[in-house]
Amino acid sequence: MLDECQDRRNCQVLVNSRVFGADSCPGSSKHLIVWYKCRPNEYKSKVVCEEERMRLSCKRGMQIAVYSAMFGRTQQGALECPLHHRRAPSVDCQSSVALEILTSRCQEKKSCLVRATTREFGDPCYSGTRKYLSVIYTCGEFNSSLRDHQGAPFAQLPARLRFYNV
Repeated sequence: MLDECQDRRNCQVLVNSRVFGADSCPGSSKHLIVWYKCRPNEYKSKVVCEEERMRLSCKRGMQIAVYSAMFGRTQQGALECPLHHRRAPSVDCQSSVALEILTSRCQEKKSCLVRATTREFGDPCYSGTRKYLSVIYTCGEFNSSLRDHQGAPFAQLPARLRFYNV
């Protein structure tokens, strides 16, 4: 399915044994259930320095869908929250719980407030390294009856469920 449909606005897939493998129950009717989620037209990106607050928000009727979160410092983020010491080593250190924390605090909410602190995210860096919180999210409508394989709701951006007779 990914080969046929990834990064396309629309796609059609021929449903047969050549595509999906041998028929394990010949003579019986089959159904193909397809879950998909379209990419949003707009991603929002926010960055705050350590000890600052970050507010994520969406317009009325929309909720936050977090796509990525990073607390720490990366070599690519050299311009983000400049280091105090000119000779500080270039570091690449990231909290392993940033996405989990942002998702638990913000997912499906109209707005949320998170503080970029080591108390909140742990300290993944050498002592004295100036860190920042970087988040990419979008706003969408959630359908709480549609859940992924881990039980998390799909953001309807739009998310769709289709049944096909095979």
